[in-house]
Amino acid sequence: MRYVHGSAWWAVGLCLLAGCPKGDKVVDSPGLADAGEYEPDEPAEDGPDAGATPQRDERPNTGKSSDKPSSPAAASDAGTAQPSPAGSKTDKPNTPNGGNTGDKPSTPNAPSAPAVQAGEQRFFLPTPEPTNTTFPHLTRDAKGGTHALYPRYAGGGAFYAYCAKAECGAADWAPVRLDTEGSVTNAALALTADGKPRVLLSTLLHVYYAQCDASCTESRNWTTSVIVDHQGAQDVTGQALALDPQGRPRFVMHTYLAYLGVGQKTPRTWFAQCDANCNEPSSWRSDEISDFILYGSQLVYDSTGRAHLLTGVENADGKTAGFKQAAYFECQSGCESTDAWFGLGLVPLYENGIKEIPVSLSLALTRRNSPRIALLARDDTFQPHLMYLECDENCVEDNWRVSTLNDSMKLGPGIDLELDSQDRPRFAFTLEDNIGLYTCNDASCAANGANWILNKVEFANDLPPDSIILWWNCTIDVWVLHSPSLALTASGGAQVAYVATDLSGGFSVVDPMKPRCDPGKDMTLTRMTSLPSYK
Repeated sequence: MRYVHGSAWWAVGLCLLAGCPKGDKVVDSPGLADAGEYEPDEPAEDGPDAGATPQRDERPNTGKSSDKPSSPAAASDAGTAQPSPAGSKTDKPNTPNGGNTGDKPSTPNAPSAPAVQAGEQRFFLPTPEPTNTTFPHLTRDAKGGTHALYPRYAGGGAFYAYCAKAECGAADWAPVRLDTEGSVTNAALALTADGKPRVLLSTLLHVYYAQCDASCTESRNWTTSVIVDHQGAQDVTGQALALDPQGRPRFVMHTYLAYLGVGQKTPRTWFAQCDANCNEPSSWRSDEISDFILYGSQLVYDSTGRAHLLTGVENADGKTAGFKQAAYFECQSGCESTDAWFGLGLVPLYENGIKEIPVSLSLALTRRNSPRIALLARDDTFQPHLMYLECDENCVEDNWRVSTLNDSMKLGPGIDLELDSQDRPRFAFTLEDNIGLYTCNDASCAANGANWILNKVEFANDLPPDSIILWWNCTIDVWVLHSPSLALTASGGAQVAYVATDLSGGFSVVDPMKPRCDPGKDMTLTRMTSLPSYK
């Protein structure tokens, strides 16, 4: 694998974040002030948003569950306390928000946005039984149906769901559970040309491959098999699964990444592939393609069979373990060979372990197979920058254009880029615990003066807070939204799935005879917004 990180383009990448002189390839889109400076529109109590956001007693997939982050959600759904085992943290009466003493933090800032459109829908993606879910991925098939994959928060398994309609509401989804041994740390979804789902599930011990060819909302039609038994030595991160033009699965796997390099095993990345009978482990082969760890990868095949790979190269300079550089690779054929991959370093990637922000990057291809990229980059002071990159040809050389859209410190985890039928970019992202959608309709959206439009998907404070908090002396309840996945509809709308995490906390002691509030997650769910249109 040939990885060029000392080229003129690499210098441009560093300059881009440090501040480049006029005339360089850096484009700051005019008309987009720092989105964090705007205040959200307050939803009317009886306005259109009131019918779009379900109250907590309407949630289909919350409930008391052994794999919940913290408090059981069933108490919120039923409006009554649920008993807990004696001696446990929840062995106490509920503390409703009505006991708030005024220490609730102020409403977070968010990008301003138009009022809710008629036809917008917001809901939690269902599960067959009440459970916590996380990190969704959406994709649409050629017939207009939407496929979703969202893992359980803990306890093993993931849910696949399908909606055949152009605009999907909560009742239109039919979920099925795909079981694994151990919690799923990464889930990837790909579709064959005729819309058959293929799934890759990674746990701390195994990699699972699951497939279905008909009636995929029925569990008996799925086969799920362990194809790699790595026992913690390897990992799959990012949307690293792709199907070639013949519908054959391929994915990228790497050495398990140790935190800050402590006890790190030899860095390696493998290209895994299967041509037939892919639920049999013996049908898979894996070949080493790099002596770097390529982290958070997204693999895409174009119509000619060429592979495109966007990834984060861990410790690219051999000195800074724990920091990654964005890189773009291509492979024309024979991708099991190291020499078949050619790559180019782009920019340093932003991540923040304290704020739970992993590397966030996304790749899409135009109808002419030209790459488009959205990512969170970092500057030399380790601040985030939301960027869009485009290249039309010879993209493993210095032919990229860049637009910096946002440098707010309140940018959050997750980016998902899609191109519409005219190759115009749209990507969902996180800002201040809210979900937004950037769009651009210009011929070149990385050109000087490109017009990027910011759309509201959902603000965290639009969700009603928990009416019941199950922890002693906790009086605050807030929602945090992050990690979006985007699917565009043929009618000009968008569907966005993301994680909604319910947090409880408090600063005052309501009952001094009880333990102080222990802030943390009450539950984490997968939420969906369906937009009939956007700007």
